[in-house]
Amino acid sequence: MSNHQSPFVRNTYNTPNLIPDNPVVEIRKQDAIHCLKRVIEPTLNNNIVDLGMVRNLRVVDDYVYFRLYHGRHQGVLQEHAQSALGDLSWCKKAYV
Repeated sequence: MSNHQSPFVRNTYNTPNLIPDNPVVEIRKQDAIHCLKRVIEPTLNNNIVDLGMVRNLRVVDDYVYFRLYHGRHQGVLQEHAQSALGDLSWCKKAYV
């Protein structure tokens, strides 16, 4: 019998920690997602979060960082996303 581990068995030490590090950051992240869901892509008639256009969302202190994946004709969505996050009282700036 070989002495290697099966690739189909998940190791318990590789599972991510499901408990959030800071509950304030998690609440702010959910607030940011809620604001970004108000930004609608007009051609597809759906919000940018559900379309998978928002990636790598991070909240650090009073700043929101994320990547917005869009086509050439959708450049206005970046401005709409930044203005939507401007409605958050704690958000000083959104970096897209």
